[in-house]
Amino acid sequence: MFDKGLEEWKYRKIYQKEGILSKGSHKDKVQGTYDQWEKLGKAGKWEKYGHSNEGREHYDEVISLKPESLLDVGCGWNEFCISLKRGIMKGKKCVGVDIACPGSDFIAPAHNMPMFKNKEFDLVTSFDCIEHIPEEEVEVAFKEFARVGKRVFLKICLENSPTTIDNSPVHVCIRPKDWWISKAEEYFSLDKIYVHGTAKFDPVQGKVIYNFAGDRARSLVLEGYSINE
Repeated sequence: MFDKGLEEWKYRKIYQKEGILSKGSHKDKVQGTYDQWEKLGKAGKWEKYGHSNEGREHYDEVISLKPESLLDVGCGWNEFCISLKRGIMKGKKCVGVDIACPGSDFIAPAHNMPMFKNKEFDLVTSFDCIEHIPEEEVEVAFKEFARVGKRVFLKICLENSPTTIDNSPVHVCIRPKDWWISKAEEYFSLDKIYVHGTAKFDPVQGKVIYNFAGDRARSLVLEGYSINE
């Protein structure tokens, strides 16, 4: 049986508009079924899930790597690949894979992508996806990235999120920067490591507190080469 991943059910429910979705801080929380969101005039916010295109802020960095082919893992509705295909990836292989989103090119979890050959992609990207992967699947996912790709560009959120589905959180692997680096270095030779953004999650208010206009939740950016054969 194909291993869909421990968290697949959550994202299948969100994209199929099932279950009870909760978004927002303690003060402005919206929680309920899709029908309840619709009655509140908030259905559009539910439908925006997977449309954030978290890679857009790192577009120039990815362009500078001049990838010959690219796989975006956790792509949601695939906006990142769509934008790249209009530019540097026009006529080149640029593929998005997601655990459940119907807008992706392939449906598969990050740790199990058998449809791709060894080193099929020059660059594997993943933006604000890996913190959604349970800890027991993280190393397997990194191993799979290293198998299918020659290089990686990864952005991992270091902060929690108030979003839940059926009272289960979507950010399930919130770990310190050094923990992530240690795990990643088992599979990648890292050329670039830095933290993007300064905003931290405040558990009392139940939201990320931004320090200035344009600030972002703290995320770890890792760039490097796969070290497995």
